[in-house]
Amino acid sequence: MTWWRTHLSVNARRWLAKLWPWLFFVCVIASLLLVIGSIILVYFFDVNNANFFRDLFFFVIGSLLLTVIAGFAYDVQNKENSG
Repeated sequence: MTWWRTHLSVNARRWLAKLWPWLFFVCVIASLLLVIGSIILVYFFDVNNANFFRDLFFFVIGSLLLTVIAGFAYDVQNKENSG
């Protein structure tokens, strides 16, 4: 975890650590919409918009990467506060 401490400022770590639960929630909801929601939208509502699903896929990838970075910041922040 030393790499994260040296490359992220204290304010950035604190901010990302506070955002981590919200980012995780957004990532899970977007992923469920991509997988399960796309099936429901296509088969039950006849929504077949490739641009929507492509954009949602890129949003899921971006939010997943940001959630992982925020998770590391959250772990570093909690380790500093506990020890």
